Amino acid sequence: MTVLGGASLLMVLLLTAWAARKGSTLARGLFLGMLAGLAATIVLSFALGFLRNILPVDQIDFWLAAQLGRI
Repeated sequence: MTVLGGASLLMVLLLTAWAARKGSTLARGLFLGMLAGLAATIVLSFALGFLRNILPVDQIDFWLAAQLGRI
């Protein structure tokens, strides 16, 4: 798994967990978590696909690792 793929997976998991806790009942929480996870996965897959068309595959990971290395 690449650095960019791992970061997007972590973001989807955090968003899904946050949305699932917002539901007032168990069914609403499950539905909100599922909906948020599905929407985030679709949006991030389009965003990553767009970035991969602009930059070569290896340069995306190198750029992200360099940005995370500064933190």
